[in-house]
Amino acid sequence: MSLDRRRTVLCFVCDVSAIELPDRLRPITDETWSQVDVVQVRGKALSAGDLERAARRWVGRLRDLPTLVIVNDRVDVALAAGADGAHLGRSDLGIQRARELAGEEFILGASTHTREELLEAQDAGADYAGLGAFYPSPTKHDTTQLELQPAGLEDRVPGLTIPVLAIGGVTVERIPAVLEAPVVTGVAVGSAIQHASDPAQAIRDLRVELKRAASRAFQAVVFSLVMLASCTPQRDGEGVDDQEVPRPPDRPLMAPASVSVVERARLATDGRVEHPNDLAIDEEGNLYVLDLADPPRIIKYDSAGRFVRRMGDADVESEQLVGVLEFALAPWNTLLAVDRSQNKVLTYLTLGTFASSLDIKPGFALDVHPLPGFGEFYLHKWSPELSRAVVLHMRAPSDSLATTYEVQIPRDLSVRREARGVNFHTAVDRQGRLYVAFYDGYPVRILEPDGQTVGLVDLDRQPIPKSSDQIAREVEENLETLRERAPDIDEGILVEAAQPDSVLPIIEELIVDPLGRLWVRTNRSETVDATPFDVFNEAGDYLARVDVPGKVVRTAFDTAGVLYVITSYESDDDLAILAYEVRLEEPQSTSDNST
Repeated sequence: MSLDRRRTVLCFVCDVSAIELPDRLRPITDETWSQVDVVQVRGKALSAGDLERAARRWVGRLRDLPTLVIVNDRVDVALAAGADGAHLGRSDLGIQRARELAGEEFILGASTHTREELLEAQDAGADYAGLGAFYPSPTKHDTTQLELQPAGLEDRVPGLTIPVLAIGGVTVERIPAVLEAPVVTGVAVGSAIQHASDPAQAIRDLRVELKRAASRAFQAVVFSLVMLASCTPQRDGEGVDDQEVPRPPDRPLMAPASVSVVERARLATDGRVEHPNDLAIDEEGNLYVLDLADPPRIIKYDSAGRFVRRMGDADVESEQLVGVLEFALAPWNTLLAVDRSQNKVLTYLTLGTFASSLDIKPGFALDVHPLPGFGEFYLHKWSPELSRAVVLHMRAPSDSLATTYEVQIPRDLSVRREARGVNFHTAVDRQGRLYVAFYDGYPVRILEPDGQTVGLVDLDRQPIPKSSDQIAREVEENLETLRERAPDIDEGILVEAAQPDSVLPIIEELIVDPLGRLWVRTNRSETVDATPFDVFNEAGDYLARVDVPGKVVRTAFDTAGVLYVITSYESDDDLAILAYEVRLEEPQSTSDNST
């Protein structure tokens, strides 16, 4: 468990003088608390027993939310209360000793004042650091105030990877200046929430300003890097002889002339498919299309494109699909469908017979990937216990869902829930290896079924920042949609939910073809008429850039390597499910050419 460095962290430092939650914080709703990443419980005047009981109240209040609970100063109290971690000052128990007592999953924060102390905290094993005080604090009078950007912190700290939270007198108005310090990745506030006239509105205002300030800071960094690159002179001889210059990491081994994409078939859906969202092909060439109609259903076509049957919209309520988002075809002739509305994985035999309904509790399912072993699959789900997304190796008996173990995504890749979903993609190859990639770029991590990382697939790609006009347009569009769907929700929450990401996603889908090659669908197209895929061999070498015609939204391979795609559409006339024959003439190795 850890704080997500990819998100600008909001930590609420709550001073408690009694066991019960402060009265003025009780009306705050779950939706608002979910915008707070961490609640740090601080009770300087309480006995250890009363602090433990107060912390336990907070743990109970936030149990079903992604918000973490951390106890100030006392590891023993945090462990007794079932909290997620502890924050330790310079005079408290050392980080290394605390880690020995509490274990690897326990979050440990450290108070710091200098660049050197930040690195010391990280080396000792801290998961994050509090840096301050940035301003005089009305809740702490025994602190040393730093300059806004203290000496040695005007620049990024090489080697520093843990989140750093600015603390001390931070308010909504001061957030833009605080986030100008390159080391700062979040804020810890106390009075700005606890003593606000409206604590709930204060939380919403803080989150909105954090998002805006982080976006401005990121765009400023990208602009600086672009300007720096444009002013860098070319060294003598650079780019003259490809044989003498190392191959750039984003240059494929295969020339464009070695790649061909030819349309092989176009499925005529005859009006049976309204909103295709996913597809799969079995060994006999039968095509299965997940249609998010009302109600959702899975539609089967034979290898000649003829309609065979529908599944999932039966009269029996327990066999119906309600809110399916993903599905997959297992090699054991079974379809697995993730139904997030019902919090279930429903299974159907390819003959059309309903097989089973498996409850996913606690948490909710996001995606599913069958494995070669009968009844085995990976389940990508949100875990409320861990406050992050996980991938579980599952077995599916007929009457229950048995977890064998969690596939351990490394701690630096942990993910927290955000308003628009969980930001990583997954795929599985024929050996049962799991591929994991975040939406915002490379590398793709390869894991064995036991969770061990065995490889990285990487390219030198940087995020593409959105223009200010594009961001403003997306905010207005999102707000309009949210207001229609949630007219009773507070405007502050809607404004926060409407804020788009400041960069375009790079990785949009992972898929493995029958030859074990990894296909990564990206947004790096130079034309609106094609969708680009980066293709890698099993060794992780970058083979080719493949441009598939149209705006592709979902893909699948058949056993012969034919690529099936669903393309984006504005009307039923634009709806297309196409099959392409893709040929990649891989270069021969030196050993192949030797005699």
